[in-house]
Amino acid sequence: MPPISAHPVPPVAGYERRRRSALGPPPAADAVAQTDDDSGRLMMLLGVFTIAMLAVVLALLVAAAIDTWWALTLLMVVHFAMTAVSFAAVVFVFSGSLQVPMPRGRRSRPTPRISP
Repeated sequence: MPPISAHPVPPVAGYERRRRSALGPPPAADAVAQTDDDSGRLMMLLGVFTIAMLAVVLALLVAAAIDTWWALTLLMVVHFAMTAVSFAAVVFVFSGSLQVPMPRGRRSRPTPRISP
């Protein structure tokens, strides 16, 4: 049985060249820093969910203060509207069309790329 080497076998030169050309050039350092930091998007989602939850609780308090059955209609309308707003916010964030500017002190540094 041959000994197991601690060093990996180097890739075939032609395969490595084709793999690198298929991947394209590496992105610029600024592009990496902007795409890796999703904290602005997550904070926007947190804000939308918090505001939606508070609006539903406020509608519940109004319905309880009115104390009639028809007031539940108001509560359900607010609940469905806030659900639609929250769902739209999630879709908007996942689509990638939201560009949230971050404060200068909170920007992350580019991740160093390790080439094989």
